[in-house]
Amino acid sequence: MKTQSKLPEVLSVEEITRLFQCTSNLKHRVMLMTTYAAGLRVSEVVNLKLKDIDSERMMIRICQGKGNKDRYTILSKPVY
Repeated sequence: MKTQSKLPEVLSVEEITRLFQCTSNLKHRVMLMTTYAAGLRVSEVVNLKLKDIDSERMMIRICQGKGNKDRYTILSKPVY
């Protein structure tokens, strides 16, 4: 029998902005913004390397993500 799944709660623009502004550490703020903007998982952000970011094509390469699969995701302009 299938169990009901709930949709995730979507934060408003104001709530996201406040979340980013609460972080005083620049490194942590960039990690939060990258996670949110690119739709990354925590393990993917932790394992992210500088060589994985292609600023010319505005892409982020995720190595060995969920299911040990590689994928690409977008690099948004505010994060860049």
